[in-house]
Amino acid sequence: KVEGNYDKTLISGLTSFRGVNIFSLDTIKATNFLLRTNPWLKKVTLIKDYPHTIDMILEKNQPVADLKVANGFYLLSSEGVIIAKSKRHNNKYPVINYFQQFDYFSSQAGDKIDYKDILFSLNFVSVVDNLGYEINSIDISSRGMIALNLAEEGRKIIFSSEINEEEQSYKIK
Repeated sequence: KVEGNYDKTLISGLTSFRGVNIFSLDTIKATNFLLRTNPWLKKVTLIKDYPHTIDMILEKNQPVADLKVANGFYLLSSEGVIIAKSKRHNNKYPVINYFQQFDYFSSQAGDKIDYKDILFSLNFVSVVDNLGYEINSIDISSRGMIALNLAEEGRKIIFSSEINEEEQSYKIK
């Protein structure tokens, strides 16, 4: 049983559990398997409902920005998880231009981009979004130097990953 507004056919790997005895199912291994095979999922909770039902509670990763890479884009969650890869920019989200370009084929959906500047930028996207500003792009030109380019012509918010995040968030507000 899947809790939430999800189509079971979109969840990869469910057939692997068909016919598995509920008493012998390792919920931790099953959860890790489902997260690996479904990068769009942020959290999976499996609850055994004896004698023969497993309840699934799912939480989706929310896309925040497109990271420009060589030959394409990585759609990233706020935690830096690659939700999807694409050859074209998704215009719904700001594009991150990073000073070192990643190879499109070096990472897969489900992998995490764990660069401090990128993670810092993803956090600021939600802060600025909540204030009602639209972000077109994010330029990370060197370590610590980050510019959010707003939709409003010529407006930028410049910040640094080397300065306290909460202090900068407060100043923006």
